[in-house]
This record gives sequence, C-alpha cells and structure tokens, in this order.
Amino acid sequence: MGPNKFHHFGGALSAADLVVAFYHYKLRYRATEPDWPERDRFVLSKGHAVPALYVCLARCGFFASRNWRP
Repeated sequence: MGPNKFHHFGGALSAADLVVAFYHYKLRYRATEPDWPERDRFVLSKGHAVPALYVCLARCGFFASRNWRP
C-alpha cells in the first residue's frame, strides 16, 4: 500500500459490515449489466473505506480479484 509500507485499515474495517450488508442484502444491481437503469447507486464518501468496497465489489462479480497487484 505504498513505498513507506504505512497501512491504515481501520477505516476500511469499520465500514466493511455496512458495505457487505448493502451489497448483499439491500442494493439492486446486476454486476454483469453495470448500465442497468433500475440499479441502485452507492456513494462512499469515506475514502479510507475504499479497500472494503473493492473487496465487496470483487466478491459480487464486478471484477476479478486475481487482477489485483500484491
């Protein structure tokens, strides 16, 4: 997560349960049809929580996690 190896996972961990609950139980979406007009939108304004969102999106099928760099 950067050349200085400083990691800040607290923000991501504090939002992970909410992101998972929204994507697995509340939001209407089709991962294979991202332009579906009836989809719900999710705005994440907490920048430190982005790692949790990316993991959830990968698990929901939006993109393959194997494409991530270590």
